[in-house]
Amino acid sequence: MRVAGCTRLIQSEQLADKDRALAHYYRGSNYHDLGRYTEAIRDFTEAIRIDPNDSRSIGKRGLAHMRVGSIDLALKDLGRVIELVPNSSPTYNNRGAVHLQMGNLDEALVDFNRALILDPKNTDALINRGGVYAKSGDFARSLSDYNRAIRLKPGNPEIFVNRGNAYASQGQLETAIADYDHAIQLAPNYALAYYKRGMAFFDLGKWDDAIRSFDRAIRISPDYVRAIGARGIAFAKKKNWIRAIKDFNKEVRLDPSYADAYYNRGLAYAGLGKHAWSVEEYDRVIFLEPGRADAFYSRGISFLHLRRNEQAIESFGRAIALNPTDPRPYANRGLAYEWTGHRASPWRTTRKPLNSATRIPCCPRESVFWTDNRRAEHMCLFAIDGACNLDPAGRQRPNRRRARGWPGNRSWGRP
Repeated sequence: MRVAGCTRLIQSEQLADKDRALAHYYRGSNYHDLGRYTEAIRDFTEAIRIDPNDSRSIGKRGLAHMRVGSIDLALKDLGRVIELVPNSSPTYNNRGAVHLQMGNLDEALVDFNRALILDPKNTDALINRGGVYAKSGDFARSLSDYNRAIRLKPGNPEIFVNRGNAYASQGQLETAIADYDHAIQLAPNYALAYYKRGMAFFDLGKWDDAIRSFDRAIRISPDYVRAIGARGIAFAKKKNWIRAIKDFNKEVRLDPSYADAYYNRGLAYAGLGKHAWSVEEYDRVIFLEPGRADAFYSRGISFLHLRRNEQAIESFGRAIALNPTDPRPYANRGLAYEWTGHRASPWRTTRKPLNSATRIPCCPRESVFWTDNRRAEHMCLFAIDGACNLDPAGRQRPNRRRARGWPGNRSWGRP
């Protein structure tokens, strides 16, 4: 029964209360299916007012509350349904899904187990429990549940995507891609399957294959913001900065509060050498997420390129305070100290032994930077020494010729 038909029945003055409650239930169910959850809640609430023990309306209202983020109300409604119908496998599964959304894995697992005791063929509960096991790192049990679900419903593409996710989490990316391919065969317009396949190709470093998969996902769902962002990063990996920035621009328009979109756009601007624009992007990231050490670090790199050394020093200092185990900001802060008023002073090596205050453990030779300013010398050596102590093998040493930072200084935000 559609919304208009239910509305006509509800407006009828001769309708009995029992039938009116039923009409509200059906109209609420239609609103729920349309994603109009607030209107659905209103109808379910009216049906419950007429019949306080209407377990169907209470259960559906609980699901609608979950959709709008009213978790406490969702748990209250689903708990009430369990009181009324204690052997309802779907209700235990739905309450477990609410716990899973909250991150309460133990509570979710209890509910999914109960749902499967009541109905061992409840594939939704199998899929959800497999998700709990995957989040807990128990991939053997996760795959076991997904395999059982596939045997029960081999034509369900969602199960193959979930099993593919479990394989991908274990690093079995080719096997994951095979599952995503199977899901696509079952549902050629399943945007999520294309996106997940694209992410698997991305993790394999197959940028062109990843881009093609993201293209398909976006063609099906033009505002698929995460697919757009992921495609932007794949273009950036190919150093196609202009195309990457175009995707990041769209990602920002669709989700203005997503800090990684600004961060990635900042890295792409840096790839183009537009470091002043990069700084503006990193400032936006820091405004949205003040604890982002990577944003402070990348902003420091751009400041170095702009020869704004004092600001670079401040940014690297903030990065170090937030993540003191990352060697990169120590090394680059050392470069900034070197360039602060002493750009003409050379680095040079010395053969004589150095005391512990100036020794640089990771350098193959005892290299020291001498300046006329003893304070600058001390700060520079402290910065380099801190980095070397964090990376004693000396695999990454500061580039003294160009302010490019240490190798791998671009760390893209995860799509």
